[in-house]
Amino acid sequence: MTSRLRHIALAGLLGACAAAHASGITYLSSVHSGYLLGNSAGVGAAVAWSPQHALEGFGGYGQVKARGQCLSGRQSGQPLRWEGCRSGDKSQVWSLKGSKLGNELGFCADVEGGNRSAGARLVAWSCSGATNQQWRAHGAAQPASSLEARVPAAARAEFARNAQSAPPGSVISLSTGKVVASGGGNVVAAGGANVIAAGGGNVVAAGGGN
Repeated sequence: MTSRLRHIALAGLLGACAAAHASGITYLSSVHSGYLLGNSAGVGAAVAWSPQHALEGFGGYGQVKARGQCLSGRQSGQPLRWEGCRSGDKSQVWSLKGSKLGNELGFCADVEGGNRSAGARLVAWSCSGATNQQWRAHGAAQPASSLEARVPAAARAEFARNAQSAPPGSVISLSTGKVVASGGGNVVAAGGANVIAAGGGNVVAAGGGN
């Protein structure tokens, strides 16, 4: 895959969220930065999409599990950590209600300090509804090359240019190749030539900079 295939976007976010909840949540992305909820040396972090860290069996309530470890948050202001999964541990029981990802100890998954960079730490924090505590659910991944093939030939060059240069959070139309929305954390920052498939023909977008 070429590098320009790493950064592809499409408006269709409502369909994406609905499909993800219906079929299980494979990824969670930060509304604030567009990056993925992932693992950085055992600490929860907003990470780029290379490599991807798919969630296992999270349907909107329960343990947020990936690679056999569960996301844990038990002390305000302290980093979320990926630890061994423990039945009945309230720090590991999460619910996604709307865009709020909170656990049964009353903490929300918070991108520390409102940092918009890839690698920003996630901390346990009192729930405020701020954008750095908001998350979107997504389903399975799909090769970016198949999406570029769906762009009309007349718009493909502009699409490729915009996909290459757009920052994380941009939305690029597959029909016109134009940037629909710039920034705003509406989408997932992609990498590894993959994007998030939303179902119903809609695909969530990816920004540049990875």
